[in-house]
Order: sequence, then structure tokens, then C-alpha cells
Amino acid sequence: MNLRLLAICALMTVPAFAGRIVTYTATSNVSQEEANNAAVAGVAKQISAQIEANQVMNKSETEVNGKSSFKQTYKAQNKVHSDIKIKGVEVTAVKTTDGFKATAKLDLDIFTADLQLKLKTIQQDITALEEEAKNALNARNYSNAIKAIEKGQPMILQYQKILDQLGQVYPVNESHRLRQNLAGIETLIVDRLTKIKMEGPTEQFVLSKPEMPAWEVTVYDEFGPLPNFPLVAKQGRQTLSERRTQDKGSTTFNLRNVNFSNGPYVVYVEANLPQAILRDAGIQNSIEVSYTVSQVKCNVQLKCNGIANICNAIENGLSKASIFNSTDEKAPMIFVETSTQVKNTLGALTSYNIDIILKGNNILFSHSTKGAGKNETDALVKAINKIDFADIKKQIGSSCK
Repeated sequence: MNLRLLAICALMTVPAFAGRIVTYTATSNVSQEEANNAAVAGVAKQISAQIEANQVMNKSETEVNGKSSFKQTYKAQNKVHSDIKIKGVEVTAVKTTDGFKATAKLDLDIFTADLQLKLKTIQQDITALEEEAKNALNARNYSNAIKAIEKGQPMILQYQKILDQLGQVYPVNESHRLRQNLAGIETLIVDRLTKIKMEGPTEQFVLSKPEMPAWEVTVYDEFGPLPNFPLVAKQGRQTLSERRTQDKGSTTFNLRNVNFSNGPYVVYVEANLPQAILRDAGIQNSIEVSYTVSQVKCNVQLKCNGIANICNAIENGLSKASIFNSTDEKAPMIFVETSTQVKNTLGALTSYNIDIILKGNNILFSHSTKGAGKNETDALVKAINKIDFADIKKQIGSSCK
């Protein structure tokens, strides 16, 4: 048996809730803190006992296409408990000759006022967001309409949590019902989006470098060309560009760094909206803009007097950019220079600051990077394998065909 708990005893409770004031007095021969805690717990028990006799009904309403649907949850306390978190309780402590004494007092009106104010504020915020979403929808600004809905949706759960807290200490009635129509407005947005159509280029581009010529995408809804509609151009998992349509429903994409050495050679343009909304609207399909690659090949005489592994790595890197080491005496000479500086050592690996220079007649390619490896050669090879040598093509000139 816990003797510590036996040392706490309740002296009195004020019956009923006259003036909506709850009090409880307790004593302890252990400490003042124990007496304070017992008094607060006693207040919590009384509150629970009062609410136990009430039928607590939590209600919410959703309107879709002009029709209201209600959701209600019945919650009843089955036994007295003291796990309610009390805020605003006043505790008066008195040192007695034979122990410690404390009286806890709680004004329920003050205690519940903050919770009810929060509920009122959330209701006002949701109503304002609904109005914002409807205005955006009427203006055909689907992105802003969706943002307003998404901002309001978490507030529904927040409202219910606060209402549950209030229901522990206060009878909840019809006046506490959350009135909101976020789901109905979202249904209207999705319905509008099902009528979205997008048009893009139909020709297949031929690229000699990883840049695409400018091309347009035009978006329409049921009312005609759609301005201010968000679009995104992607290639694989990479986002290449984000654009919004202009006044006539069109926008221009100028894409750089598209796939060139390796495919896929296709760019996808889709609505830049939440995937769940796109799925519900059935407009997940993208515009496909495809292209082919015409690789220009260049011949050079590579002069590398370093370690074979390093020279081979540079030759392999050049070949990925269609620059090949040749024995043709007419091909331009390119000389290789590398330098390293130890930066740090961690365990078996050493990191280096690395400089790689390729130079020849009117040719200069310089690249500074960092690399790590078991030794200097290992670090250099790893760094070279990550370099894109395509920029040197412009300098090589006539040997490229």
C-alpha cells in the first residue's frame, strides 16, 4: 500500500456549482506541493462528475451542391476521473501545525471562455477561407482556391479537438456546431478542373545541344483560354521549369539542360497542382514534348602524361561528350594538367581540392572541384568521372562534324 498517497486526505468539497465556482480543499503531511496537487485533482474530479450527467453531442455540418449533411458524435462520461488538464485554477496554500493545506478554486466561466473564443475564431477563419476560395473560383484562379481549401482543412480537426476539451468541462450544445462547406467547395473546384484542356507543340524537335527552342503551351477551361494557370515541365524526377499562363492562356517554355547524352528524350508538362486534386479531376495526363538528339562528334589529340588511370578517366569523360582521342594529325591538340591539395583526412579516406585544366590552341577548359578517395589518384578519378566536358566542344571548332 502506498503510504505516501495515504498521507493526502480531502477535507471538504463545496457541493454543486453555485456561481459556477468549483472549489476543493486538501491536506498533506508530506509537502505543500502534494496538497496543491490534491486540491487541483479534486477540482478536476468535480468537473468530471458534473459533465458525467450531461449528454454531450458534438456536431458538424457539410454542405455539398446545396445539400447539407450532418455528422454527430455522442460522448458520455462513464466514471469520475481526474485527468482533465486544468488551466486558470487558483491555489491558496496554508501552512498548518500538523501538515500542509491547499484550496483550489476555479471559475468555470473564465476557464471555458478561452476555449470558446478559440472555437469562435476558427469558425470565423474557416468562413473567411471559404469566401476566399469561392472568390478565387469565380475568378478562375484555381490555384488560389485550392490553397484556401487546404489551409482550412486542418482547422476542422483543430476545432474538434478544442470542442472535445470544452466538452470535458462544459455542456456542448447546438451553438457549438461547426458550420463549414470546405468539402462542397472542393467538389466544385474538381468539377471545374475536369473541363481543363492543354495544347502544346506537336512537332518533334532535333537537338544538337542540351537546349530546346522556345515552345508554347495553351490552357483552356469551359470559359475559354485560361490565364494564371500553374504549369510545370518535368523530365523524370527533375523539375525543369515552372510557369503560369498569361492573359491569352499561353506560356512559353525555354528549357536548358534537358537530357542529351542519355534519354529519355521527352519532356512532360502538367498542371502544377496537388496530385490528389489532379487525380480526382482526372487530369493527371501530361502533354508530352519529345525530341531527338543529333550528336556532333569531335576529334582531338589528347596529350596526357600523367598516371594511366587519370588519363583514361579524362578520355572516357570526353567520349561521353562525343569528343574522341584521335591519331589524326589535323585534329587539335589538348594538353592535360591536374593538381591536388590535401584538404582533410578521415579514417581511410582523404579529401582534396582538385583542379583539372585542358588547354590547347584557343582552347581552355578549367574545372575546380573537391574529391575524396583512398589516395590522390583514386580521388582524382572519382572527381573526373563527375565532370561534364560538353562545354569544350564550342572551342574545338572545325574538327567537330
